Amino acid sequence: MNAAANYQSQNVFLFTTVRPSYSIDLGLRAEFWKRRIAVWVNVDDLFDWNRSATVNTNPYYSYSDSTRVSYWARTVRFGLSFKFGKMELEGSQAGQGQGERR
Repeated sequence: MNAAANYQSQNVFLFTTVRPSYSIDLGLRAEFWKRRIAVWVNVDDLFDWNRSATVNTNPYYSYSDSTRVSYWARTVRFGLSFKFGKMELEGSQAGQGQGERR
């Protein structure tokens, strides 16, 4: 299992404030048949929290604006991997380094 949390703090510009945004990503992987077949699924922005809010204000004239944008950031990816051929080394070969070949 893999998990990642993303956070971007609030940004303040001259007349604009961008509120914080955050998301959580999760990935699961399972291997079968002596690790020759792997199945995986990854989900980005698991709880659909990745939204951006912007507040614009101008002190020189009467102006205030607030925008909330929802990115279509939630994505789901599936995968299937196959391994062909002999993957494991024999018992005597597993302990040898590159320079110790017989």
